Amino acid sequence: MRKLLSLSLFSLILLIGCEQNIPLVPYDSGLPPAVPENIRITTASDGVVIVRWWENIDPEYSYYNLYRGVNDSVNLTFYKKLFSTFL
Repeated sequence: MRKLLSLSLFSLILLIGCEQNIPLVPYDSGLPPAVPENIRITTASDGVVIVRWWENIDPEYSYYNLYRGVNDSVNLTFYKKLFSTFL
């Protein structure tokens, strides 16, 4: 019985020392995110624009940067950082 208790205690001490804290480092593949799919744009008479799209399931990206421009796709200005797929 004493031998079993000693072996159990030794095993417990050995297993407690095996715990490792592995730091979670964000993974960066260096690739750009996928192009948004199923983009839907709805406008209202008061000038409000609603933009929706399917969420990117890549865990590497947690938000979207939305840019806007008037009659021009070259001169865009940053508008908002979005954490969801609708505005």
